[in-house]
Amino acid sequence: MPGPRVQTRVDELLAWWNMHVFGRSSGASIASGHPDDSSVSRLTAQRKARESENN
Repeated sequence: MPGPRVQTRVDELLAWWNMHVFGRSSGASIASGHPDDSSVSRLTAQRKARESENN
C-alpha cells in the first residue's frame, strides 16, 4: 500500500489522465448505468465461467 504522499500523486495523475484522455474528471465508466452491458462485465463473466470449468 502506498504512503499518503504517493497516493495523492497517483490520484492526481489519474484525474489528469481521465480529463485529458477521456474528457471527464471521473474514472467512472460511461456504461456504469448498465454494468451488464459493458465489455468488461462480459469478459469477467467469461473468465469466471472458464475458471469454474477447470475446477
